[in-house]
Amino acid sequence: MAMLMIAMVVNIGNQWAQGNWWAISNGMVAVLFAAGFFGRTMGLNVRDVDPNRYEVWLKQSKILDAKVVMLLSHHSIFLVEGQVVVVPADEITRIVSKSELRPRG
Repeated sequence: MAMLMIAMVVNIGNQWAQGNWWAISNGMVAVLFAAGFFGRTMGLNVRDVDPNRYEVWLKQSKILDAKVVMLLSHHSIFLVEGQVVVVPADEITRIVSKSELRPRG
C-alpha cells in the first residue's frame, strides 16, 4: 500500500509538470484518503489491540495504565482510559512498562 502511495505521488508530480489540474486534484484527494486510512488503522490498533501498558512518570505527577500512541521530539501522546493525553517531552522523567513492574517468578 505504501508503494502505491509513492507511485501516486510521483504520478501527481508528472501531472503537475504537464499542467493537468484535473489529474492533480484527483491524485491529491486519493493521497488524503489513503493517509486518513493509515492514520485510522494505527489509531484503532493502539486503542483496541495493543496490550502494552505503561506507567509514565512526570515531574509533578504520574500517569498509570497508559498506552503509547506516539513519541515525538517535543511531545508525547498517550491513551489513558479512553482519553488522549498530550504531554510535553520535557515533563516526562520516566516511562516504565507494566511488565517490568510485575515480579518475576
